[in-house]
Amino acid sequence: MKLKTFPEDFRVVEHSSFPLDGTTGKYVYVRLTKKNWNTASVVKEIAHALHISLKHIGYAGNKDKHAITQQYLSLPTSVVPGIKTFTLDDVTLEIIGYGDERLTLGDLDTNTFTIIVRQLTREKDLTFDKIKNYFGDQRFGHDNQNITLGKLLLQGNFKEVCLLLDLEVVENNYIQALHTIDKRTLRLYIAAYQSHLWNLVATTLDEGETLEIVGFLTEYSTETIQQQYETLLAKDDLTKDSFILKSYKELSMEGDKRPLFIAITNFNATWVDDTAYQEKKQCTLTFTLGKGSYATTFVNTLFH
Repeated sequence: MKLKTFPEDFRVVEHSSFPLDGTTGKYVYVRLTKKNWNTASVVKEIAHALHISLKHIGYAGNKDKHAITQQYLSLPTSVVPGIKTFTLDDVTLEIIGYGDERLTLGDLDTNTFTIIVRQLTREKDLTFDKIKNYFGDQRFGHDNQNITLGKLLLQGNFKEVCLLLDLEVVENNYIQALHTIDKRTLRLYIAAYQSHLWNLVATTLDEGETLEIVGFLTEYSTETIQQQYETLLAKDDLTKDSFILKSYKELSMEGDKRPLFIAITNFNATWVDDTAYQEKKQCTLTFTLGKGSYATTFVNTLFH
């Protein structure tokens, strides 16, 4: 099985959780279509081109790099002229409406995927029942670096974080150095650590609708889950209260709940001869997942 032989093999369309087609408002809503760009990198390029701070660009989720993806951005209406003249290779911006609400992480409903799976030896019936809603490897970064960075932030080891990120530090002011990075990126590191713990606990569960993502406000649903999380945190010299970062309050994480199993709708599979690999089969999958669920987790389970 092979995924993402070409960017065109992996397509994602984001569906927003609130209307984006108003005619007036403080924010302009833009459809971003990109190929071979991750969301954070392209947003940084857009901010630079429009001469605004990263914090003025809102978006609901991070999309794959090696893919063709569509998602929404919110920007101040003052930059509309710049949007209309914006150019960047493999990136397009399309104004779709206006409103008074700024997009933030999580402000999406579902994602629809069209994925070509290649290098398959034969056709097979693709059936599924309950598929665990594991976070995908792409959340954890190369060699799990995002997990490491998140753990170090929670431990208050800001010096090591700055070293790993190759940040310029003046007079040992590590917090000031961290402020040069978009806080959404730093929160993503902590979220990667939370996701890593969630995956570990989820492997032990076969029943239930949701599982807690640990944070400083987490109330555990069972003593068993509490013991598992506390044991994992203790191994890293952390507790639930470690998710309150007093030195950088904006990075504090309250915790959340995540569905234990993936919700999959509109599933379809079509088989043909592989157009890239001789004497192999390819399967085109289309399906819709709820926010936060990973298509790669679903596809890997289908074919393994």
